[in-house]
Amino acid sequence: MGYSYISNAGLSQVEKFYKLYQQNPESIDKDWARFFEGFEFAKDFFLSSNKEGASSPNLLKVYHLIHSYRSRGHFNANVSPIPNKSEKIDLSLESLGLEKSSAESFSFGQDVPFKGSVLEIEKRLKQIYEGTVGFEVMHCNDKVRRFILSEIEEKGRREFSVSEKKALFDSVMKAVTFESFLHTRYVGKRRFSVEGLDALIALLNHLVEQSDGFGIKDWMIALAHRGRLNALTNVLDKPYEELFTEFEEHDIKDKKGDADVKYHLGRFSKKKTNRGTEVTLEMPYNPSHLETVDSIAAGMARAKIDRFHDRDAKKVATVVIHGDASLAGQGIVYEMINMAYVASTNIGGTIHIVANNQIGFTANPDESRSSQYATDVAKVIGAPVFHVNADDVEALAWVGELSLKIRQEFGSDVFIDMVGYRRHGHNESDEPRFTQPALYDEIDRHENVRDLYGAALINDGVLTQSEVEGQINAFNEMLQKKFDEVSSGKAYYTPYQRSSAWDGIKPAYDEKEMINPNTTTTTSKAILEKIVDATSKVPSGFDMFKRFERVLKQRKTMLEEDAFDWSMGELIAYGSLLLDGYHIRILGEDAVRGTFSHRQTMISDALGEKRYYPLQHLGAKQGDFEIYNSILSEYAAMGFEYGYATISPKTLVIWEGQFGDFSNGAQIVVDQYISAAQSKWGLLNGLVLFLPHGQEGQGPEHSSARLERYLQLCAEANMYVCNITTPANMHHLLKRQVLSYLRKPLVVMTPKSLLRHPLAKSKASDFASGSFQTIIGDSMKAEGIKKVFFCSGRVYYDAIEEREKLKRKDTAFIRIEQLYPLDRDALSAVKKKYKGAEFFWLQEEPENMGAWWYIFVNLGKEFNLECISRKPSASPAVGKLKKSEKDKKHLLELVFGESLEVKK
Repeated sequence: MGYSYISNAGLSQVEKFYKLYQQNPESIDKDWARFFEGFEFAKDFFLSSNKEGASSPNLLKVYHLIHSYRSRGHFNANVSPIPNKSEKIDLSLESLGLEKSSAESFSFGQDVPFKGSVLEIEKRLKQIYEGTVGFEVMHCNDKVRRFILSEIEEKGRREFSVSEKKALFDSVMKAVTFESFLHTRYVGKRRFSVEGLDALIALLNHLVEQSDGFGIKDWMIALAHRGRLNALTNVLDKPYEELFTEFEEHDIKDKKGDADVKYHLGRFSKKKTNRGTEVTLEMPYNPSHLETVDSIAAGMARAKIDRFHDRDAKKVATVVIHGDASLAGQGIVYEMINMAYVASTNIGGTIHIVANNQIGFTANPDESRSSQYATDVAKVIGAPVFHVNADDVEALAWVGELSLKIRQEFGSDVFIDMVGYRRHGHNESDEPRFTQPALYDEIDRHENVRDLYGAALINDGVLTQSEVEGQINAFNEMLQKKFDEVSSGKAYYTPYQRSSAWDGIKPAYDEKEMINPNTTTTTSKAILEKIVDATSKVPSGFDMFKRFERVLKQRKTMLEEDAFDWSMGELIAYGSLLLDGYHIRILGEDAVRGTFSHRQTMISDALGEKRYYPLQHLGAKQGDFEIYNSILSEYAAMGFEYGYATISPKTLVIWEGQFGDFSNGAQIVVDQYISAAQSKWGLLNGLVLFLPHGQEGQGPEHSSARLERYLQLCAEANMYVCNITTPANMHHLLKRQVLSYLRKPLVVMTPKSLLRHPLAKSKASDFASGSFQTIIGDSMKAEGIKKVFFCSGRVYYDAIEEREKLKRKDTAFIRIEQLYPLDRDALSAVKKKYKGAEFFWLQEEPENMGAWWYIFVNLGKEFNLECISRKPSASPAVGKLKKSEKDKKHLLELVFGESLEVKK
């Protein structure tokens, strides 16, 4: 257990150290010295006693008693509805050297609201700290800690009104009765019931009911499997008949895609509180990687804060429900905690609810984590933790209110560790007694929270027995009626609702529709010049860091010479979109300058204290330009940006990998959301991934963005995958991403050496005319061409430089800029143009990587293709520059050699 040095010390040792401190503060350990310094401060300014006890030797002991309960009382709190093996802490008066019979009276100041005898103070401490709520707050910052201690020690738990109690009972009644109904109608079918944590539904509904008092307009509720069906129906008002339709697996006419299991689905709804205020509730879709949704929900919340609420985070509340095992076991949780207060990803605090059933799949807590609590990650950011008995409905409601106060007042994350149990196995077809027979004997004997709370309300005169039974029967009858309708063959389905921001944007299930969505993406020369001018200067009096002078001068030179490099291709795209009122958001580990120092969207002063972003100063009515260096995270950071793009389709949202292979760390987001969301859920998204890619001798970890993996995921018109070779084409591609009526994720293999390659330049006219080119042909005359090489990316420039060097006229290189979906009409035109020539696929990657296998499946037979590449390899690149250059030389020898020995 992680006790502090103070908590571990015996009182006699504390007194010994205190005497040494009084004689010479430097004679003891510095941590103890700091502690006694704080004690002396408290003693001088806040502690007071009666005249007789002013110098009492028991003063320190009583203060230590209070401190011990504040620090360690949670270990003794009654937070588990079923017996567990939690270790209790000895907080007895005797252990602290105090006598129960002492008549001495104590009184403390404003921060310690306790007075009376030792027994009276102990009784009050036990009431507060050893009830059904365990408080872990002493690690919080001073303001938050003082606030919470005041709330729990001075105000305490409030008494709920009769109407509030009835509302809480209605929620737990529906939660328990609903699960019981499903359990008997769909025997053995997976539903991941909330039984054992049923009061979660009451807690969520009670939180939403507090919207009026806290000014909350939008709720983002992220939830894994357990309890999702109950929350969807009994919190977000999903029609019961629609859920029954999903259980029956009725076909829905005109519903496209491959669908998903019911406990992965999300929902958007509008709800009125009892005071009549309308709020929105959104539950993001969540696949089987349980904590992935944390990042998605946070990104969605940030987009709502930015786009719909003028950056007022208090109007959007995010609630994330974790399982205890996944909270402790999934690394993305720590990433999200680390992002909580960073400017780029701050959402004003998250309320974390731990659906703690004290078991993970079949693993006990001691098998699931090394920490004392599943919530110990909260201490990284000093977030308060409230451990609550899941059978105490009113305690949960009160803690929920307290959590909202803390979140709204301090912008802090808060953790509610809702300790309960799991009524059935991991899913309803499992037999939990195989692994926990004794535990499930206890669970079988334990009453559900509906019956426990109902009995308590009957005893208090809030409800009668007939009223309780009547509510349960009426709810069961309603469920049965809807069940019968669906069982007779009726099917119910409502599409996922979207905000008006999505007006005019359509899904596409046909690859042909994606090829040319008829979008004007040009940027006039006048606008181009305006962007170059704005990005080539700083305000008067801005003492710019000298090295930026060369960068700004180069931008002006590009305009003068009419030769724009990759960085200006990007900036022109961003600038023109901003001037049209669209927003730009770019995030990556090194995004502000760009990994290769090419982008330089921020200019700093000589001391690095002031920052100037030229793209934020284009015009009075321009869109927002935001670019951030993220925390050193791929998984959570990419998920956050995906969530942002889900809410804001009029924002060009870009996640950039420092190197392309860094996206490996976020592969779950790619697999479960980016590539599959439209097929599974009908969910549209326009996130752009910038993944630097190229075999340039930088070793195996900094060469390949694993193009092959993205192409393997392509199907059913799900996303774009591109490998661009010119600044102007990149510009058109980025503008198409926002200006088109389509929203598809876009994966771009961005360059490294091409950023400054003398041949990778574009003219102003290339930006002012045309559109995105899916395929770029060769300028060489078709007559006399014997060999045609399809290729993509940087290898094109290696090939044409070698062709120029050899003065060859018989070889053409066709760049496939958009690999998915393939522009088959343009490819057919190439085949017709070079009739009689041999066709090859050229790539710089090893043969078993890159685009070859995708190209072979799609074009191999049609063009009788062979592959020219590096030999197959287990590693994406060699580790030595000289070897890499040697391999490139050999690759070009294969291209221009007489025999084309592909396997040489």
